[in-house]
This record gives sequence, C-alpha cells and structure tokens, in this order.
Amino acid sequence: MQQESINKAKQLVSDLKIIYTDVDGTMVGPGGSIFRAADGSLTMEAANIIVKAITSGIDIVPVSGRNQDQLRENVRVLGLQNFIAELGAEIIYNQGERIIHTAEEIETHGKTVYETIKDRSITQKLLQHFSGRLEYHTPWSDERRFHSHLFRGFVSVNEVNSFLAANGSSDLKLVDNGRIGRRGDMPLEEVHAYHLLPKSVSKAKAVQRDQIERNIKIEQTIAIGDSWADLPLAEEVGAFFLVANGVKEDPTLADGIKAYDNAFVTENEKTLGWSEAVSLFLE
Repeated sequence: MQQESINKAKQLVSDLKIIYTDVDGTMVGPGGSIFRAADGSLTMEAANIIVKAITSGIDIVPVSGRNQDQLRENVRVLGLQNFIAELGAEIIYNQGERIIHTAEEIETHGKTVYETIKDRSITQKLLQHFSGRLEYHTPWSDERRFHSHLFRGFVSVNEVNSFLAANGSSDLKLVDNGRIGRRGDMPLEEVHAYHLLPKSVSKAKAVQRDQIERNIKIEQTIAIGDSWADLPLAEEVGAFFLVANGVKEDPTLADGIKAYDNAFVTENEKTLGWSEAVSLFLE
C-alpha cells in the first residue's frame, strides 16, 4: 500500500484488540493453506503474523461462510478461540462453549433454519429456474449447515433475490461470497460461492453484535476480506482491508470500496495481502 494509505489506516485504529477476517481467498491461499501464497509457493508469513498477533494479545476472529464444524477445526489448529460462522449466522466463543444465533425473523418451529428453508421447496425452484447457472456447492452444502444453503455458479444476485421475493421468500437473500476454483459440471466463464440465508443475517451485523457483547470499540478493530460479502464490514471496524485478489477477480469491488473512507486495498494477494494488513499494527 502507498505510505499515505498506511498512515491513514494507522490513524483510524488505536489499541488493536480484534482482527475480523474472512478465510478463503483472504487468510488462506490455494488449497485452503496458510502456508501457500497466491501463486502456490510456500510461505511462513501468515503463520508468523498469527503468532505475533496472539502474543500481542490480539484476538483473530475468522468470519466465514464455512459452517461451525469446519471453523472450529480451523481455529483449533491455528490456536484461536472465537469465530463467526455461516456468513454471520452464528457467533461462537471459546471454540463452542457459548453460541449466539443471529437469525431472528425466520419461524423454525423447532427445526434448524437450514431445514426450514429446505421445507419451503424454494431451493428446488431456484435450481430449476437457474439450471446450468446454479448448483449446490458439494460436498460442503450438506446438513451440517444450520442457517444457510450453499451454492456455486454464476448468477445475478439481484435477479435471484427478485425471484425469491416473487416466490414467497422475501425474508431470504442470496449473497455472493466471492469467486472459487471448484467449477462443478457447469460450463461457466467463472464460478462464485453463494449463500441463501435469512435477510437479517450478515457478517457486518455479527461483528457489530460481537463488539457489543465484549464491549469493544470500533477503533480497536480491523477487518480483512476479498468479496462483496466482506465489504460492509468497513462500517463496523476502524479500518477495512480488501486483499488485492478481490479486486483482481471482481473489478466491480474497486468502485464499491470507494464508498468507505476507511477501506484500503493491499498490494499483495491472499495470505501475503492478509499479512501485509495485519503487520501494520504489530510494529
């Protein structure tokens, strides 16, 4: 980043306590590894930064579309404690000792939100209407998810959300969680991960709730991400960093980030971009 941006970011954050971070395409590189740079080469940079942050008393909180089981294993291996799963639907403390569910407007009648959405048959309608452009993101789309359905493909989010509203599911939304490598059987120019979940759920709202629960000030936090699902985090933290691959893979993010005075784009991609952002506050 340019020195001017670095200086501004540092001015926005004081006494850093929490790093909210996306996982895939941000904190980890190819194959979901913290030891891989964007080009696939081996690097210890992110691992070293994690150790420095923990040693400095900074809480690294993964905020991901991954489900609770997946993230619990991730944070356990990395020596972390707290995380936010399913795009903000669950806030988990101490690797599962306490859980806050943020989806409030869906009547589940004793079932999970995942099961409630499935019972509506809206997922079948979506797959039929957008056939060839949308499919379940197997094998990660199974019922170990409690609050959201996970798809892959390439669709207009606005078009899908209009379809949901027209088919009795205006309380749901589809969220684009960024470009992915696994293509499935669809002959598409690019493939993204999408989450179908309650309209009230978001990463930003979960981060806001976490700060209230722990009495943390905005200026004591930063966030790092790579997609449109991450960008609203800028409203809830002192400084937000978009890793360079986010803009590279989705050029529309370059315009989206202009709406936030506290948002910056790293020079490096994925793990090295993540390390670049965090290292600004560990000097």
